[in-house]
Amino acid sequence: MLSLVQEQSQLNAMVMDLVQESQASHCLAVGCFDRFRVTAVCRINGVRVQLFESGQLVDVVWSAVPKTGA
Repeated sequence: MLSLVQEQSQLNAMVMDLVQESQASHCLAVGCFDRFRVTAVCRINGVRVQLFESGQLVDVVWSAVPKTGA
């Protein structure tokens, strides 16, 4: 059985992998870990990550993509 810290670390790593996958494929990326499901989608104006636990939405994070250039 994983500790809370180990579980959080694995979820964080999965989120980073899913964000990278979505950036590369320009599609929704989905991953599952134990009772959790994580979705990530990258769009022109930002990244949205959703965390589901046992099928229920637990958290949503939206991060705007920083503008680059002059």
